Amino acid sequence: MADNFQELYELRMKLYYNFFKMSSPESVFELQLELAASIVDAENNIKNNNNKDNFQYHLDRIYGLADSICWLFIDESVIKQLGLYESTITSLSAQKGNYLDLMKRFSEDAKGKILIFSDLTRCISIGDLIEVISSDNIKLIEIKEKFSNEQHASALLRGRTGRQFSKMYWLTHYLKDEFGTLYRNKKPTKTIYVEKNYEYHYSLIPELIEKAKEEGTSIIQAEEGLAFMCQNFEFENDPSILSKCVEWGFEQPVIASTARLTENRDATVFHKPSLLFDTNYEYRVLLHEVDYSIMGVLDVEYIKSLFKSKGYGFKYIDDMLPKIEYEGVYYTMSYRFINNILSGMSTVDSTVEVMIDLLQKSLKAIESMTEDEKNYSKERPKDYKTFVSHLESNYKLKQAEDGNFIILEDVNGEEFMKIYSQK
Repeated sequence: MADNFQELYELRMKLYYNFFKMSSPESVFELQLELAASIVDAENNIKNNNNKDNFQYHLDRIYGLADSICWLFIDESVIKQLGLYESTITSLSAQKGNYLDLMKRFSEDAKGKILIFSDLTRCISIGDLIEVISSDNIKLIEIKEKFSNEQHASALLRGRTGRQFSKMYWLTHYLKDEFGTLYRNKKPTKTIYVEKNYEYHYSLIPELIEKAKEEGTSIIQAEEGLAFMCQNFEFENDPSILSKCVEWGFEQPVIASTARLTENRDATVFHKPSLLFDTNYEYRVLLHEVDYSIMGVLDVEYIKSLFKSKGYGFKYIDDMLPKIEYEGVYYTMSYRFINNILSGMSTVDSTVEVMIDLLQKSLKAIESMTEDEKNYSKERPKDYKTFVSHLESNYKLKQAEDGNFIILEDVNGEEFMKIYSQK
């Protein structure tokens, strides 16, 4: 395969083209086969110290493309849960057997189903395979070298298999029930649906990039306390352009750029990749390749004033998490909301509305907890023995008709989880 910078670039252009022309579950599968082959090739070249920097640069963009497939088919609230588990990026070339051959075993299934292979992504850190039924309805599938439906339920909970199964089991329950205690959390998590929607400054992208093509940098004041600066990396960086933010009266600026969506391994757990920005094909690719980067500059005093106008306080100091004050109490929020403005290009007012809506609905959810929710932590199995008993009482293992899948079926005969056996 390709081994120099230009050849790798041309390969990625072909892969981007294939991404944008996907039209069927089979085409989604075929693109992932191409991504897997490119990842394996890059890993082998890095291991052999052959153009290591070029191939690492290439890998970041390939993983970002796989993340974009996830975001195209899976709701962001689900992706967030799929990416919150401790994990390192799995080397495809180091796995037992040939990873591409393993993928090809699913070619028939992929003709009628959207299948996403977790190890090709950075935003999914649980399960080996995701079957997408709808954007908010997925099935996690674990692939095992050898497993039988005749095995006792206790086999599911032994050793490394048990740890993986336990994470998948409780996450599957959470995605189904929208309530549950997830990995390493001490308190239960509840799904909150907000009614407010983000609005975006995507319409500024063409002007930012076109001006940066000619001058190297460009800057636009999008709102009273929000600006976007575009850098063309064929030119020297011009930090002086940020002095305009001082002219515009920014008092406490915070900064982040679209480059992190490609180059930070956990950014796409929370944020839409730039390949899915609502702008034309050329600009999406330029941002994903980080040939150009758009940097958001937000004045904290501005977002504070918007909260104040709606009857709320707001606090953000240095690298601390943002806090919303309501009726004298401060509530800690995720920093992803700030990053969604800076690197995701959401409008400040719509982000403030989403944050307030989430806070209010969360407070109401706490007040209206059902008795089952209140007693959930007490009744959930806490050790190996009670977990085995729980599985035996509520589920049975069943061989699928194709002979490869082992189904964990509930008492109503409905499929709950799947295990693929490589026998």
